[in-house]
Amino acid sequence: RNVTWEQALETILEARALQKIEKDGIIRIVSREQLAKEREALAKAEEAKLKAEIEVRTKIAEAEMKEHQVQERKLSQEAAAAEAQARGPLKEQVLRLAYADPGEVANTLQGVLGLGAQPIEPCIRISEGERETRVEFRTGGGGVTSGPIAEPPFSQLFGPPRTPEQTPPPLVPPEVLARGLAIRAHCATNSLFLRLYATDLDRVKKLILESLDIALPQVKIEARMEILDRTALEAIGIQWGGAGAGNAGKTTLVGQGFQPNFRPPGTGAFNVSPVNPNLDLSGVLPVTPGTGLPLGGNLVNLPISTLPNAAGVLPTAGLAFGIVGTNFNINLALEALATLGKTRNLARPEIVTVENHTASISLGEEIPYATVSSAGTQIQFKEASLKLEVIPMVIRETTDGQERTKIRMFVVVENNSRGEVVNLGASGSPPAINKRRARTQVLMNEGERLIIGGVTTGVQQETIRKVPIFGDIPVLGWLFKQKENFDTGRELVVFLTPSVLKTMVAAPAPGR
Repeated sequence: RNVTWEQALETILEARALQKIEKDGIIRIVSREQLAKEREALAKAEEAKLKAEIEVRTKIAEAEMKEHQVQERKLSQEAAAAEAQARGPLKEQVLRLAYADPGEVANTLQGVLGLGAQPIEPCIRISEGERETRVEFRTGGGGVTSGPIAEPPFSQLFGPPRTPEQTPPPLVPPEVLARGLAIRAHCATNSLFLRLYATDLDRVKKLILESLDIALPQVKIEARMEILDRTALEAIGIQWGGAGAGNAGKTTLVGQGFQPNFRPPGTGAFNVSPVNPNLDLSGVLPVTPGTGLPLGGNLVNLPISTLPNAAGVLPTAGLAFGIVGTNFNINLALEALATLGKTRNLARPEIVTVENHTASISLGEEIPYATVSSAGTQIQFKEASLKLEVIPMVIRETTDGQERTKIRMFVVVENNSRGEVVNLGASGSPPAINKRRARTQVLMNEGERLIIGGVTTGVQQETIRKVPIFGDIPVLGWLFKQKENFDTGRELVVFLTPSVLKTMVAAPAPGR
């Protein structure tokens, strides 16, 4: 009935809960339970196969790794043997240095050979204290070592190693300890103890003799330090006043300068010299012999001597005159002062220093002051000095077959001076220190002169004292005020002339 066999087969399979499997043109009819078991068995077989493949690959990889490790170990042993053969055996030697500091050389060799990062202090150390500069010399040694120096003569020369309580153990890498290498400085004999491989020892000796332990050039620095102080003062003052007087009913006009023939006043009377015997001023107030003005009778009293910067200074010019009428006396004195001062302090020190070392020059004073505390009264000091520090470095250049010498300098100039006293009450009154500092770095030819200026200070002061309201009147206001212009300045100029001493040319140490 128009039904294909495939349709009929599918209908039967569905009715019987069967499953059709077609493979390579063959159709199998199985139950669903059988099909599930077959698929589970197939999955287990695939899993077992995959596991077996993984195990095989793992064993192959382990075998290859072992073979690679064996090969690496063999190559490492061959390289170590070649390195040991190239370096040679361990050797010990003591080198006595002629010019260099053994502590500094040992510190340099540590970095060159990679024997640790423990810094070594130099044998000679300069420390700047508050009141003094101390030069300390270490008699011991220092450096990298892997243990005690075993046999004489080295143990006799350097002595046994210090105990951990005295000196902490150096930071030495484990590989250095394993190899038994050592670099130590002995300050008392200015020597280096070396325990290195033969090749490294030869290389280190060549480095020391040719580059490290050499005579450095010495630089002579001629310094000229000038301190210029300038002061300028202009002042004008006025005094005038009057008093009642009588002179036989006559009006008298008196014009006078500073009379050197005045005699000191007596008891309430003014006596003049016999130059004008017809003038009788016995009724006038007692006057001052220096100015001819009444004592205490000035309406405006603004002399120069009351100004802050002209206290106690006599005027250089003046004008005094008086008008005497029937019943009055008016006196007036004008004072003027102008001063100009210049002071020049000169110092010309010379100093010689080694290349790349500090040359220091200090000129000044230490100011004592007292302090009060629970411990009692103590004397403290503050330094006020002119200080110059220079670090030179010699550079030799060859241009067109001619050798030229240049000098690179790091320069620091400090000019500290005494300032005003600071009142701290019961704790004392220490002085303030005025500080001025200049720092520079310059490259110049040998023999050239370096000029450092600009370390200056200046004060400009204007003082006006006047009678309120009246002192502001144009022109006539000068009868009611005084004025002072004060200008002061200080300038430090430093001249530096460096030169290389020709007798000290860099060369290897002789006789080694």
